[in-house]
Amino acid sequence: PLYGVAVDLGTTTVVGSLVDLSTGQIIDTKSTLNKQITYGEELITRIGYARSPEHLAQLHGAALESIDMVITALVQFAGISKTDIMDMCIAGNTVMHHLFCGIDPRYLEMVNAGVSRAPTVTRADELGLALHAGACVYGLPNVSRFVGGDAVGDVIAAGMHGSDEVSLLVDLGTNGEIVIGDRDWLVSASCASGPAFEGAGTKFGLRAMKGAIEHVRLDPASSVSCAVTVIGGGLPRGICGSGIIDAVAVMVQTGALDFAGKLRSDHPQVRPGEEGLEYVLVPADRTAIGRDIVITQHDVDYFMDSKAAACGAIGVLLNKCKLAVQDVRHVYLAGAFGMYADTGNATRLGILPEFPNATIRQIGNGSLSGAYAALVSRAHRAAAEDVAEKMAYIDLMVDTDFYEEYLAALYIPGKRELFPALSGRKGAVP
Repeated sequence: PLYGVAVDLGTTTVVGSLVDLSTGQIIDTKSTLNKQITYGEELITRIGYARSPEHLAQLHGAALESIDMVITALVQFAGISKTDIMDMCIAGNTVMHHLFCGIDPRYLEMVNAGVSRAPTVTRADELGLALHAGACVYGLPNVSRFVGGDAVGDVIAAGMHGSDEVSLLVDLGTNGEIVIGDRDWLVSASCASGPAFEGAGTKFGLRAMKGAIEHVRLDPASSVSCAVTVIGGGLPRGICGSGIIDAVAVMVQTGALDFAGKLRSDHPQVRPGEEGLEYVLVPADRTAIGRDIVITQHDVDYFMDSKAAACGAIGVLLNKCKLAVQDVRHVYLAGAFGMYADTGNATRLGILPEFPNATIRQIGNGSLSGAYAALVSRAHRAAAEDVAEKMAYIDLMVDTDFYEEYLAALYIPGKRELFPALSGRKGAVP
């Protein structure tokens, strides 16, 4: 037997694919929540927790346990043994990579932290994984303290490193990665987009699971109320990231929300609540929880902060590279945001700028696809190493332009030059 495993070690979710290495066929794919989440949802929180050797060991063990759960599910499905797995490739952001390898991540808090761009190759048994006795784990190379092997995997999956035309890659998860460039150059940045686009951080937010509202549209029979689509059907229990994007778009469309992201008290769906104004998305008699599902002003503020961070990061990269939105020919959207979010609504709200001359492609889990490519191809491993070596990085935490871009993106949609077709409409910022 000759099997391998490709793994995307995400901040929130761990996904793995079992691969027949003799044919390259993907046998199955499984996922689970990253058990590290009990120690903090965000990267900075986990770095802070890892300050003692004992806590670092806990985070390392949580990553291993999560990966082992995925591998166990895969081998049970395929009817094989873990010892039949001869090779493994893993992609994750730099913090996840360090915690998986048991490397102290505290130096990543420093702005000028020097991060190795070499791939890691480690025996599986040394990491604590019970695979074949000779199995090794190849870790896709990192670029900087917050742009890691997952972003390199995205680039490999998109193929933008082999294109003569300017491409933009956007992967918005708990941590957001943005990459722009072509075959000759690549520039990256990371933004704290937060988990707003994954359904967290809001009053009725849910992961993308059964009972979560995944899409919202204006009810054709009403000029103000909404119709919702629920994952798995039935009555809703909450709302996930793609649903929040749609809901905010409908709120803007119906005048419940102004261009500064503030709820309007004169709208029939807006009412005073315990935390201030709130928008009634689904009344209690149409929910599975017996309560109104609402979006509060605090929820909207959280969303606006995340959308401004994402759009601001893209604006900085365009400015640094002396490019306009018209110069971009390809936009690749990775991750759950790229797969399930309505890109039209994302643009109208100003999460993504307008790219009038670009084709938009959804590439799904690019991190996992990149890990798969590296698992089955030495050429792709070499390409990943080349991508990591030549990719420039802009640290937005100390970049003076980012604050200006971020402030402008706190409006809907945002700066005039990023939204040429929307610039004449109410809400565009000069």
